[in-house]
Amino acid sequence: MRIEVPPVEEVRPGVWAIPIPMPGSLVYVCTYLVETDDGPLLIDAGWDGEAPLAALEAGVRTAGYSLADLQGVLFTHGHPDHYGLVRRLRERTGAWFALHEADVAHGAVSDAYRSNGDHLARALDGFGCTPEEREAIVSGMPKLSVRGDFPRPDRFIGDADVFAVSGGELLAVHTPGHAPGHVCFVHRGAGVVFTGDHVLSLTTPHIPASPASAESPLDDYLDSLRRIIAHGELLGLPAHEGPVHVGTRAQELLEHHDARLAEALAALADGELTIREVAERMTWSMPFATYGPLDVMLAMSEALAHLLHLRRRGLVARSDGKPYRWRLA
Repeated sequence: MRIEVPPVEEVRPGVWAIPIPMPGSLVYVCTYLVETDDGPLLIDAGWDGEAPLAALEAGVRTAGYSLADLQGVLFTHGHPDHYGLVRRLRERTGAWFALHEADVAHGAVSDAYRSNGDHLARALDGFGCTPEEREAIVSGMPKLSVRGDFPRPDRFIGDADVFAVSGGELLAVHTPGHAPGHVCFVHRGAGVVFTGDHVLSLTTPHIPASPASAESPLDDYLDSLRRIIAHGELLGLPAHEGPVHVGTRAQELLEHHDARLAEALAALADGELTIREVAERMTWSMPFATYGPLDVMLAMSEALAHLLHLRRRGLVARSDGKPYRWRLA
């Protein structure tokens, strides 16, 4: 089924959803305009390019404003489909830009979707993918890569920071997992939570991990889901897909990852496996065998996030040689 870019919509009084087109299967990212007494705030900006900028400008105009009216932009995280337009907006507006410091410190702003063949090849060596997959992934990644460095934010967002808006305030809630500096924004006056890529209505957000990593982004993500359940009676407004009851969906996502963790453990009952071999045995939205190169890469990274979580719990262990091999502890 073809995904269409939805129209601009006032989802709550003073809160506008503005879909911005982007390349790839996601088709669009939804930015949100929130009215304040000092000019509107944007939550996220969209993918870089003239067409995304035109879509944003038209959406802001539909809400009754111009780009020059923007007071500031709050970013849920620094991935290019959210942060990409910052350079063009800096040229066109006097708005300030705010992002959680962890996304700058961990390289999400400068490195995400970066086409770095050597780095990618080393990662694929650790995953244990086939030579054909390796070649297809390395050659295919530049299609979604970005060029040049994005400007640094003007200010940093901290957990529990508050921003005054019409009808109440926005409360920042740090929700790492999909990105180390991911932030959701709670607007109790409007009865909504802007969830970015933390809680999506139809799909499960990607939790990335690098083969040599000792950190566990899935631990962070599961803890973040539990934090957002505290606001579970509110409507979630995600950056992709439609609105969703945030508490119900967060609980579904917790249960989803419990099932995937059980699958990873069951796979290792067959013996020592590479990350790719574990991924092949896990359940995905489509059969693993039908996946193209980018989806294979994402599935391997996601499988690894589950293995790192299991290692932190003392249930699995990893060998040192490449490709890395995993076994029951």
